[in-house]
Amino acid sequence: KRFPGLRLVSLKTLPPEGLLHDKGAKDKKAGEEQREVAPMESVNLYRHGVEIQVEGSYADLSAYLASLESGEQHLLWREARLKVEEYPKSVLTLTFFTLSSEKAWLAL
Repeated sequence: KRFPGLRLVSLKTLPPEGLLHDKGAKDKKAGEEQREVAPMESVNLYRHGVEIQVEGSYADLSAYLASLESGEQHLLWREARLKVEEYPKSVLTLTFFTLSSEKAWLAL
């Protein structure tokens, strides 16, 4: 509603990615015993990504990006791609993520 010149093309969640690795979860090498995992080593941090595609004019897309960046919620950006379909229509693809200690934290 705040950006009537924009149209949502697609919205999808990306699979969660573990950022920390459990050292004890590695495959056993031939003849080696796997050690037990200490409680702190079993903690992981997951990156939950979202990819959104929005269509509109360059001015509308620029205003939308400025609004996202100045909002109270801070997003961690991975990628922003702009493709001009046919002047003045452009498609902006944004990939951003949030962090959580829970693997199943975000699902759309």
